[in-house]
Amino acid sequence: MKWRTVLCTALFLCGTVLLSACGGGEMPAPAEPPASSEVSAPSQPEEVPAPSESASSSEPEPPASSVPEKENPLIVNGVLKSYDTGKQKDVVLPSGKFTKIDSGCFKNNTTMESVSIPEGVTEIGFAAFSGCYNLKSVQLPKSLIKIGASAFFGCAALQKVEFPENSGLELSNSAFASTGLRELDLPENVKLEDDCVFANCEKLARARVEIKGEIRPHTFANCISLKTVFLGKEISTIGNSAFECCFALSEINYEGDNKEIQKKVDQLLEKQN
Repeated sequence: MKWRTVLCTALFLCGTVLLSACGGGEMPAPAEPPASSEVSAPSQPEEVPAPSESASSSEPEPPASSVPEKENPLIVNGVLKSYDTGKQKDVVLPSGKFTKIDSGCFKNNTTMESVSIPEGVTEIGFAAFSGCYNLKSVQLPKSLIKIGASAFFGCAALQKVEFPENSGLELSNSAFASTGLRELDLPENVKLEDDCVFANCEKLARARVEIKGEIRPHTFANCISLKTVFLGKEISTIGNSAFECCFALSEINYEGDNKEIQKKVDQLLEKQN
């Protein structure tokens, strides 16, 4: 049928554009060390005289070196570097020991279903929980001020996130892209620092956005189930392609009186019809 062909083509194009605009959630591979231009010949080992019979009998053998156990969790200078959660499904991170969760710390952990992040943590690093596709629940602390790029990218089971109302929380590129979010409430203290923050959340049906400032480009791109959006009066700008490929979008309620915003809203709804 023609309409199916058109829809499939549109989805393919949206996905291609989105991939180009937002990038993926994978962590970059480490750079290869530079090859040395000179290879030195191995030096000849010096002859070591054999110990005398008396010396070998009188000196005790050195004890076997013990391999130190890996610290768990591993915390370095206030940064949680790694944490082996084992078979734990509900993870409660220790409080008072670190202020940042490092890049890729829990990446691709498929056992964890919920995580509680303690007060005092201020930053979640790049791809920290990326690929945790069984993660359903996240408790964020009021102390949090930054969620890094792709921090929760690909967490397909994550249906809802409650953002703390603090003095300011920055969300970086693709922080919650490709998650299983069904509904979303963004309070005014949240700032969309980069593009594509909620892109490709295909199950997202409702969003209330009360932030101060700009809805960045591609913020909700390819959220194909998004039907209803509430926009707060403090929004200053709606970026290009912010709602690109939101084919189900049928209702946008704008609470402010900014004529440019209202014009953009009218254009979005007209485009859908």
